[in-house]
Amino acid sequence: MIKKTLKEFSIISQNIFGWRTNKKILVIESDDWGSIRMPSKKAFDNLLTNGIAVDKCPYNSNDSLETSEDLEALFETFSSIKDCKGNSLKLTANTIVANPDFETIKKNKFTEYFFEDFVTTYNRLTGDPSAFDLIRQGISAGIYIPQLHGREHLHVKAWLKALQKGDRETLLAFDQGLWGFPTTRFKGTKMNFSTALHIRNKEEEAFARISIKEAALMFEDIFGFKSESFIAPRYIWNEAVEDELNNCGVKYIQGKIIQQIPQGNELKTKIHFQGSKNKLNQIYLNRNVFFELTQNKKFPWEKDALKRINVAFNWGKPAIISMHRLNFMGGLDQLNRKNNLFALKQLISKVQNIHPDIIFMSTDELGKLINNER
Repeated sequence: MIKKTLKEFSIISQNIFGWRTNKKILVIESDDWGSIRMPSKKAFDNLLTNGIAVDKCPYNSNDSLETSEDLEALFETFSSIKDCKGNSLKLTANTIVANPDFETIKKNKFTEYFFEDFVTTYNRLTGDPSAFDLIRQGISAGIYIPQLHGREHLHVKAWLKALQKGDRETLLAFDQGLWGFPTTRFKGTKMNFSTALHIRNKEEEAFARISIKEAALMFEDIFGFKSESFIAPRYIWNEAVEDELNNCGVKYIQGKIIQQIPQGNELKTKIHFQGSKNKLNQIYLNRNVFFELTQNKKFPWEKDALKRINVAFNWGKPAIISMHRLNFMGGLDQLNRKNNLFALKQLISKVQNIHPDIIFMSTDELGKLINNER
């Protein structure tokens, strides 16, 4: 009873303060598009055979590079769902624009980092050049709205160091063409290979600034427009990241109510209310609803999401739903994609029955609305 009461208080408290609106706005933010994660079922099986517990991680079990089949199913579902103005459901697709160039890194004996853009990764891994063509169609239809998630979803310095030292798990994963896997390497700390912007010293800060600048330029070159928002991998970033993002024209910072700020291998926390600004006038947009079905299949996601959406609307806040890419992927398990798209459609239908005046927006559209209504 006490645990339930504390959870309900937490949900309400996240929505009390900050920017308000009389509009019932729903945004879906989805991270990790463009990132490799698990390259194939063969790679998964090989790692499992070698004693790497990839089956214990929902990302390694379900998340793989998006294919034309994934995108077609996504667009079919999203285009079938309309808001009160006749607009289709929108996906803010937070994109990792590059992946490690494993072959070149190995040729240089792990002494230097090389990367390839994610469109090259599409062609190399899936042999499916139509995937990016579909993304362009999704953008034109106003369904798929790319925003920046980083150059790579990887702490490059920590990863290279592990490779140079000959770490068995890291090398086994590398040989299968991936970097993300369960490990005890950082046990007892908040570090992880996926925490790309966990900056611990001046050298890593300089590297992070370069990666952000290159990521923003690559994003614009690939998509033909600048990203106005950014989400840090694993919600970990500091003021240096915000400063470099500002230099790149990023106006809106996605996250949760609590920002995690690197302090050596550990983290400290800072609270941001919905629509609040930093000293650079960048606006914080906080996720207040979570529909991460694949992360925990036993959790009552629909019930929890409906409650969070109703609380958000009751307090004059937009409902910003977190739904990572792994929920939409079918390359490793087609039922994962099929079941989750159906569950999302059911959720939105129930929300619309309660709130028929709901409006679908993307993250950048919400940011502009907040700016204009101040």
